[in-house]
Amino acid sequence: MLHKSTKKFSLIHTSVYICIISIITLLFSFLKDSIFAYLFGTTNDSDAFVIAVQIPVIIFSIISSILHSIVIPMYSDALFKDGNDSAKEYVSSLMNIVVVISVILIIICEIFPNQIVKLFAPGVNNNIYCLAVKLFRFALPTILISEIIYINLGILNVHKEFILPALGTSVLNITYTLVIFFFAKKIGIFSASIGIILGYIVEYIYLYHLRKKYIKIDLIFNLKNERIKKSAKLALPVLFNNCLTELNKLIDRIIASYQEQGTISSFNYASKISSAVSTIMLKGIVSVLYPEFSKLISQNKIDKLSNLYTMSFSILTILFIPIIFGCYYLKIEIVSMLFYRGSFTYKDVCIVSNYLVWYIICLLFSSHRLIGTRMFLAKGDTKSAMINSAYCILINIIFNFILSYYWGAIGLVIATTLATAIASFLLLIKIGYILNNVSFMDIVISYFKSLLSSVIMLFVLSYLSKFKHFIIFGSISQTLNIFIYILLNIFIGFLIYIICHLVLSTKEVKFIFHNILNKN
Repeated sequence: MLHKSTKKFSLIHTSVYICIISIITLLFSFLKDSIFAYLFGTTNDSDAFVIAVQIPVIIFSIISSILHSIVIPMYSDALFKDGNDSAKEYVSSLMNIVVVISVILIIICEIFPNQIVKLFAPGVNNNIYCLAVKLFRFALPTILISEIIYINLGILNVHKEFILPALGTSVLNITYTLVIFFFAKKIGIFSASIGIILGYIVEYIYLYHLRKKYIKIDLIFNLKNERIKKSAKLALPVLFNNCLTELNKLIDRIIASYQEQGTISSFNYASKISSAVSTIMLKGIVSVLYPEFSKLISQNKIDKLSNLYTMSFSILTILFIPIIFGCYYLKIEIVSMLFYRGSFTYKDVCIVSNYLVWYIICLLFSSHRLIGTRMFLAKGDTKSAMINSAYCILINIIFNFILSYYWGAIGLVIATTLATAIASFLLLIKIGYILNNVSFMDIVISYFKSLLSSVIMLFVLSYLSKFKHFIIFGSISQTLNIFIYILLNIFIGFLIYIICHLVLSTKEVKFIFHNILNKN
């Protein structure tokens, strides 16, 4: 019942706020990258910095994906089943273990910095190589600080703190930007390394003050803790899954390298746009759902879990299908606004825009897979999530070879989309089998209503495009004209799409509006 949905109300509000914060974070990130590009351009210094920073980032991503799989479900389990003392013992032990592992990794990197940099960048000249080694050693502490930050974020999410922690990345970006802006002329590229370290430290201090009111980390190192043992078992499948993912990326790069010149860059441009859409649309929803899944599982509320999963699946469908249609309709304008200048030709615009449409389609199935994977991780079932990822990667590799042979570069993007769709469907079937109460009919209905509403939206926008010349302003730049045109289409398309859903009595849309508009 709508009047009894206070909890889901707070979830939706929090997701909307995190979405807004994600947009702010992207703007700060864009500002950071723009200032870095202005100060250092595409010089040897910037190449060396990118090489130096990517190594800790790769190490961080491997460890953080493991932590993401175990911190929230295991901490939730300890907190809601055994109380604060048990949760404190678990998270303190985990934090200290991660610190020890990170310190060992840092020491290894300090002993073999030359070999590690050479492994990641074997083809650079000696000047870049020597500078990259210095910058790499300088950036090593970020491995430790970033892992501690990630655990703090997990703890805060379990305690339903989402909005303020989400600002942490903006705190990092602002600190980094200020440091390079004021010190780049004095110490050069080392200002960027100092900026990253200080950024992570400031973000840690910020999150520490948010976290300390919930739990205090003690100097506990209990390897015999049952949840620590279980965490270690859960971590192995995740580690294996990461290896499969990296292998898949490597094969994608190898096949792409045999395509025509510029293919890899075109993929990169399209991927950046789809990644921005993914961050804005998915981060808030997934950040809120994962701890909620974990809490419901720890409390054994399976019916509520099934309802939440079904509702989330349908809402993601309702959100992404109009984006797919809108992106198809405005693909040329979107890519032109962002990249059509300098050496980026109209031919490049057409190529990237076609890739973009398939990347956006892939986002729909990726979003469904993501909440399904989080469901299994919340249950502590990393094996099922790993098997599904293995299926997805295997299917993707097979489709890569077949479709790239017949369709060229775009076959790679289509292959990824098809593999993700199949893996998403397999995951949905398995979750339906486990939870029993998943409403497949609601999911099918949400698909049908979203497709119908999107077709109507596209038809109306196509008709209104006849009056495009009325909104072209001769006194402003072409880029700004395109931007205004895109915004108007988004606004009109949104209104048409929502009206269609309201006419069709889509319960998920009514539910969202009810909770957003009613704060009491």
